[in-house]
Amino acid sequence: MAKKFPIFNKHFIILMAVNFTVAFSYYITFVTTTSFSINILHTSNALAGLASGIFIIGALFARLIFGSIADSIYLKPVLIVTLIIYFFTTFIYIFIDKYIPLFILRFIHGAVYGTASTCLGVILSQNVPASIRGSAIGYYGLSIVLASAIAPFLAILFIHKNFINLSFITPAFLLFISVFLSIYMRVKKVKREHVKRKFAISNYIEYSALPVSFLAFLMTAAYMPILSFIGDYSASINLVEAGSWFFIFYAGVSMFSRPASGRLFDNLGHNFVLLPSIIIFMAALTTLSVADNSFLLLLSAVLAGLGYGSFFSSGQSYALFNAPRNKLGLATSTYYIFLDIGGGIGPYIFGFAGEKFGYTCMYQISAGLVFIVLILYFIMIFSRRKNRI
Repeated sequence: MAKKFPIFNKHFIILMAVNFTVAFSYYITFVTTTSFSINILHTSNALAGLASGIFIIGALFARLIFGSIADSIYLKPVLIVTLIIYFFTTFIYIFIDKYIPLFILRFIHGAVYGTASTCLGVILSQNVPASIRGSAIGYYGLSIVLASAIAPFLAILFIHKNFINLSFITPAFLLFISVFLSIYMRVKKVKREHVKRKFAISNYIEYSALPVSFLAFLMTAAYMPILSFIGDYSASINLVEAGSWFFIFYAGVSMFSRPASGRLFDNLGHNFVLLPSIIIFMAALTTLSVADNSFLLLLSAVLAGLGYGSFFSSGQSYALFNAPRNKLGLATSTYYIFLDIGGGIGPYIFGFAGEKFGYTCMYQISAGLVFIVLILYFIMIFSRRKNRI
């Protein structure tokens, strides 16, 4: 009967819509903050980068705290209150006129984002049967893909048109709508735990999710040079126009690959998705490093959508697959924490490599990192099989 569970019911569609608004606010403010800090507040590039990056620290902090209790509380009121706070923290940007308030706001905004996105991920894992969880997460990921494609495009448009406040008003308006949508969302009630717990790492990290979460950390770190430097790289090889289409191709392919990989995960297992995803993403970075024409540059975008796009959602499915039923929220939080860490340190490490050795070498190093992921994946699978014997 579980296989006949309809994925696209009213509650799942609402969940995707709300997640889109949460991701949209993250992406559009992330892109806008640097320009806002430099051009409106007249800070240095370093301070602008710090204001942008402190968001990740806030998100990590929230995931660690909230992830430890997400499996033992009723999430619907938490989600509604968090979305209300998220609305206000997004709207308040238009009143910021000094750096320190911006810095503080970015940290709070990141913490609220971390809570909201983790809450939505846990609601998804708790309300979808395990037999179709891979497919559901694949479709659910489309809301993030859409946000990652539309939000940066609008942010750049608003910046160029000198309508920078629209980068804060637009997501605030969408979040305002999502507050009312979340009221109609079905959320599973769980038994409250009143047991006092001593401090332990296991309260904040789900150990069964660690192996694939670590691989996701490395994959995300390798992906960040694409997200951060594809504009400069495409300009350096005289492919500016093709570079402007890169994420359109990436998003378009991801719209197909994520649901398809989810169905493969449910029907054939993780090896039929994660292993090809790693290899294809390594090919994407290798192709990107030698791109000297538009075809190769856009081919790398297609391969990145197939590779990293599939791994992103299927890796989460695998983290939940290995977690106990009463630790799905903690497993979700653990996976997101490692994604955030990879997203936070990737631009700095590979930015240094690009400055020191050039962009071509930077993408080759990224491909080498994914090759290490491939080796670690085989070790992970071998060790799990050995433990079962």
